[in-house]
Amino acid sequence: MNSLSFAIVDPHIHQWDPYTTPHKAGLAVRLLGSRPRLLERVIRATQPRATLDTVGLTDHVLAPYRPDDYAADCNAYSVEAVVHIEAGWHQHKDFGVVGETRWVAQLPFGEDKPRLGAIVGTADPAADCFERVGMGALKAIFRDNALRFYRMQA
Repeated sequence: MNSLSFAIVDPHIHQWDPYTTPHKAGLAVRLLGSRPRLLERVIRATQPRATLDTVGLTDHVLAPYRPDDYAADCNAYSVEAVVHIEAGWHQHKDFGVVGETRWVAQLPFGEDKPRLGAIVGTADPAADCFERVGMGALKAIFRDNALRFYRMQA
């Protein structure tokens, strides 16, 4: 481990599991995950060019990436905390955004892995369901993490 005189907080990570969550590539991964070359061809043939340009190589988004994976990737450094940024959760309208938050909040962060410092997701304060979701429910989901809202463009 590299010795630094300060703590590292990684301000932008993504956690996902296309096998068990409503991830954009989930159906293709569940159907073709055992055939990676065919899966790669299908993804390249069906996704918009802009998406492929953003993602680059697809192997990293077609496999789960959870706290143990992150800890292994950064084991040379002392990372104290991470901030999860929404990661292509397919259900991104209304109550769907709460699903990703709940999923990330229950992941095994801490102990021998960095702690979860915050979660950044989207919610539309102008949506009819926003008040029903309620600040109390969101605060419980976020526990001690920061909570911010950004207006989504239609």
